Amino acid sequence: MKIDLPPEMSGERPQGPVSVAQLRHQPSQRALHAALKAGKLSEAGDYRGAATQLEKAVAFDPQFAEAHGNLGAQYLRLHEPEEAAQEFRRALELDPASAPQQANLALVLAQLGKTEEAAHWSRRALQTDSTNALAHYVLGCLLVGHAATFAEGAHHLELAAHELPAAAHTLESLRQRLESH
Repeated sequence: MKIDLPPEMSGERPQGPVSVAQLRHQPSQRALHAALKAGKLSEAGDYRGAATQLEKAVAFDPQFAEAHGNLGAQYLRLHEPEEAAQEFRRALELDPASAPQQANLALVLAQLGKTEEAAHWSRRALQTDSTNALAHYVLGCLLVGHAATFAEGAHHLELAAHELPAAAHTLESLRQRLESH
């Protein structure tokens, strides 16, 4: 099953718990300025420009985990999954407890066909934050592809569907296929 980036994912700051690593690290002013500029470019649909600004942000402050994660998101939007995975991994090295980055890594790994590792990172994200819709979505998509885990996968898609219309659409498509058989 192909897992795409849900269109409703934006360049906004992820909601949810704030990690200790985020609280401890104060990004440099130059890095923060570049990251804020990147956010505006991303909102305007200029993902390449946003990536360029985030590349500057991580050059100014290599310990800026959130900038690495946001750079990974831009690379995903630019269809550069290997680069995205690298940035998500770097973000997780700096902030291992970030459920959004764990879920983002799961998404890109699923797109790269690394399904076992994607399932691992989805489950880690859900251990960190059981409400992470993207982690539910990725794990659900991975699990519904196998008869033995179909019910669990459908449950994860149902949980994700509350926040991600893509999950609701996937679930509806699965139900229609089941009814036609």
